[in-house]
Amino acid sequence: MEVLDTKRFGVFDYETFDEVDDFRVERYLPPDATNITVDKYAQGFRARFKISQTNLDAYLDQVWRSYGDQSVVERGEMSAMRVVDEESHDLYYGDLGWAHLGDATEVYGPMARNGAGFTVWFSPSKGIAYQRGSYW
Repeated sequence: MEVLDTKRFGVFDYETFDEVDDFRVERYLPPDATNITVDKYAQGFRARFKISQTNLDAYLDQVWRSYGDQSVVERGEMSAMRVVDEESHDLYYGDLGWAHLGDATEVYGPMARNGAGFTVWFSPSKGIAYQRGSYW
């Protein structure tokens, strides 16, 4: 079991979405993401990746069109931080050593009844996103 867990859980780096090869992560990760780092664990993952604002917006629009009718909340219903503060950053990503993104704002994807879904913090000045995905 330990061998399997070292391939399934932990921190992994990928140049492109196509290299990820994990359906649990791929269902939430934008296909246009590049320079991807994923911290995978049993209930979900955290990811850092490069993406343009245009591609992120298009991805979010597509996800909401495809799965919004299954979401327990409507798009824009969950409160999002205008700008992600350092305290929140440290809480969610501090252990990974990822830098605080001073101009990052928070957006959500559809949320399932069981809590599955994702949140993205995106810095338009850096073109970097941090994502938390939960699955059950």
